[in-house]
Amino acid sequence: MSEEVVEKQPRRNPIFAFFESVFSFVLLMLMIVGLVTVAVKWEHSKVEFVGDDRIRITRTTWWGALEDVSVYRAGVSGWVLERANGEESSVRALPVVLNH
Repeated sequence: MSEEVVEKQPRRNPIFAFFESVFSFVLLMLMIVGLVTVAVKWEHSKVEFVGDDRIRITRTTWWGALEDVSVYRAGVSGWVLERANGEESSVRALPVVLNH
């Protein structure tokens, strides 16, 4: 008969095992929260000069799923925002937010 040698594994401290699993869980949750935050906050803007008097700004969010297009035209009394329904608004009357 052959003798099998069974090696004993050193016993792990249960307190250490508990904190190790809690740390792993917290780290996993932080990674998930980070990925969700990046997905929600992702934004890309493109500025195009169309002709001599127009600027088109395209803002894309959620990896192209949502797109907002604004067309600005230089008028006699200043810059005018042309809306999709044909309505025009003076930029002087609109709040302007600049992000980089």
